[in-house]
Amino acid sequence: MRRSDLKRTAAVILCFLAALTVLSGCADVSVLLPYKKPPRLEAYEDPEEEEEDVEDEEEEEEEEEEDYEEEEEEHVEEEEEPEEEIIMPEQEPPVEETPVEPVPEEPAREDAPEAPVRFTPGTVTDVSYENTTLGIGLQLDFTWTYATPEELKKTNGLKTEATVDSVTAFLDDPKEYIDMDVVSGGIGNEISVSVINSMFIASEDMAQISADSAEALAEQLKAAGGYEEISTETREVNFLGESKMASVVTSVYQGTKVTQMQIHSVKNRYFYTVSILVFGEDKPEDMFGNFYEVKPHEGTQSEGDMT
Repeated sequence: MRRSDLKRTAAVILCFLAALTVLSGCADVSVLLPYKKPPRLEAYEDPEEEEEDVEDEEEEEEEEEEDYEEEEEEHVEEEEEPEEEIIMPEQEPPVEETPVEPVPEEPAREDAPEAPVRFTPGTVTDVSYENTTLGIGLQLDFTWTYATPEELKKTNGLKTEATVDSVTAFLDDPKEYIDMDVVSGGIGNEISVSVINSMFIASEDMAQISADSAEALAEQLKAAGGYEEISTETREVNFLGESKMASVVTSVYQGTKVTQMQIHSVKNRYFYTVSILVFGEDKPEDMFGNFYEVKPHEGTQSEGDMT
């Protein structure tokens, strides 16, 4: 036989034996044939496994798609979820400033304080009295006697060495300060000037102050005893060229007519009262001509001197 025929016959026999082995599952023909290195074959792939792999791959792809869709949905939800709105406090609209109309100044009262100044006690000579803080002066003859500064300090309850500052501090309390007192040597007529800080005056109505003052003086006369026919009144008087309110109390003492007038005024920040006491037919108005206006000027008195 030809060599080619022998190879073909051997191949047929091998195929038959292989088929028989597969069918029976028990024959091992590898021992019947001489060893021959098998040709290099492609890796065998089982179709069922292939199908399973495909199915697994499809399942994995489906799962991946589902996961992706879920992630997308979550992402969309996160995007769609409204952020917490931060509520800012409402700002009030700026208030428009209303232009303020200037208030016209009221005309100053004649009796209103001109300026808050320290009180300087008055000075006296044998025949005169002047007070630059109150702006008044009094000129009399030698029949009148003025109280000395030492006597006035004693009357006011001040120490002998009291200074201007001491008097100012005294008037910062609700106390009355007697600044001047003069008595005639004959009949006994008397004139005095008393001062009190105007901040302690409850009313600015001079008419009311005058009426209250007249009633208070009448009560003092009644309490003193011996005064009869006591009557009170208030009226306007012309004092130092200005209209002032005055309280007037008349009475009879041991058969003699007694008239006492109190003129009230305010200068700087001090409320002062000029009291005029006359006996018999004399009238307080007769003494007005002895008063004059004093303007502040330098050199009249040092700050610490009260003599």
